[in-house]
Amino acid sequence: SAEGWKVHHLTAQMDDLVSLEADVGEQLVGVLRALETSASRAHSPIHTIQHTLLELIKGNIQRSKIVCEGIQEA
Repeated sequence: SAEGWKVHHLTAQMDDLVSLEADVGEQLVGVLRALETSASRAHSPIHTIQHTLLELIKGNIQRSKIVCEGIQEA
């Protein structure tokens, strides 16, 4: 039926969204680790904005996890 196809299509889109969001989360974790390593050097160019960058990335990682959990529950 037309309704069944729509539900299937929406489910597939939601699965894709969860997958993409999980990929972004993994990439953010990689960036976070690289920045934490780089920022530990006192003369690093990012040293002056280290705290802001790390907090923004951590916030986005948390947001990504919440989005994935919310979509999977729905």
